[in-house]
Amino acid sequence: MTIPSRGRNKSLNSLLEGHCTHVLSSSIAPIQRERLQEWLEISKVLTSSADAQVSKNFLKQEYEKIKRQILATLQTSDTGSSFDISG
Repeated sequence: MTIPSRGRNKSLNSLLEGHCTHVLSSSIAPIQRERLQEWLEISKVLTSSADAQVSKNFLKQEYEKIKRQILATLQTSDTGSSFDISG
């Protein structure tokens, strides 16, 4: 399966055909597309014995990599909320 740079993904759509009740189209930034492709390749080599823990650790590491960027984006957007999400 590949994630194309434009348009709809025919192989993904064919895999999901008959299972989706509502579909939304969206664009994916190039860096996010690269991450999705990396995650897809990593998921192909994981073994089932420790998948849950490995996935949890991997996602936590990836989250830590982009945490500052997420917080900066949230702080610059005006949400009208009085909650402090900076931790």
